[in-house]
Amino acid sequence: MKARVRVFLAMLVVLGMIYLGPWTPLLPTTGAAQKVFHLKAISAWPAGMGLQTLAEKHYKLIEAYSGGRIKIKSFTAGEIVPPLEVWEAVGKGVADIGSVCNCYSIGDCYACAFGCSTPGIRQIEKLTWFRWGGGMQILRDLLKKTYGVMTFISQPDTTETFLYSKKPIRNLSDLRALKIRSVGLRGDVFKYMGLGVVALPGGEIVPALERGAIDGAEFCSMSVDLPLGIPEAAGYVYISDVAAGASNPVLCFNMKTWKSLPDDLKKAVEKASWDAAYRAYGFLLADTFYKWKVAETKYKIKVRMVPKEVSEAIKKAAFEFYDMKASKDPDFARIWGSLKEWHEQYKKYLPIYELIP
Repeated sequence: MKARVRVFLAMLVVLGMIYLGPWTPLLPTTGAAQKVFHLKAISAWPAGMGLQTLAEKHYKLIEAYSGGRIKIKSFTAGEIVPPLEVWEAVGKGVADIGSVCNCYSIGDCYACAFGCSTPGIRQIEKLTWFRWGGGMQILRDLLKKTYGVMTFISQPDTTETFLYSKKPIRNLSDLRALKIRSVGLRGDVFKYMGLGVVALPGGEIVPALERGAIDGAEFCSMSVDLPLGIPEAAGYVYISDVAAGASNPVLCFNMKTWKSLPDDLKKAVEKASWDAAYRAYGFLLADTFYKWKVAETKYKIKVRMVPKEVSEAIKKAAFEFYDMKASKDPDFARIWGSLKEWHEQYKKYLPIYELIP
């Protein structure tokens, strides 16, 4: 047991080194004067929110890797456009860069929601598929077609909390009796299963729980949710890597801005973006572990695993729902076909990760 604890602590140290390590320039900073690109970045995240902090770290990494030839001025949610308008605003050139989540594009590109939480698919599968299974390129193609942007993964989160609930969930009947705040693919899978679903902005979750308008809610991971007060307002927290999935906020560039960058700066942005994503994931993983402990010890939140019956039912329903949507939507069929093939190839190896301390 002590050996496992030592290994676990060593992993956290490594993650911390990845996250806090030196940000060295990828390109030389000396020599003949070169054009400096001054870019404007907008965001779906309010000032002070963890995702906004990580977005700004991503901007700094791009600046560093460009050798100072890219300078980014950051604006938070609502300073220029509302959060739900970031995709369209960047596509139209209102800003050069946007920090936003794929689920905010679901009204214009339903298939793009696969970049966010997908019940039935673990985050470890999603991240490897993004980088080595062709997933990122498909997502880029769809978002380019929809908005005219170039997209990079930015802040991949840990597995999201499955549900914050005011009532215990012992079986499917208990789950179906709840009125739940949910959005995106997870919300649509819940609806497909016959659950009562209410779509609410994140800022309205706690008031809705407190006045009894909803019985439960999903939003993000504990790293993000605890500061918002969601666990405390609920009382029960249910977790499941299969039933929940994880969000993967991105950075998108206006296509005209992107094409104006010379090739060496494009490579610097690509490199900075993957590195920023790994650092963000490491930070969110460590921070989520810490906040789980705070939630349980300080706020006396009852932490529970989702019953196996419920997890299996959600995965089955999710795959049925995805197959149904794929039969009607070519874009959905393309992205789900790729992710499903990746899942089928490697699902038998997933239990290995459960053995790693």
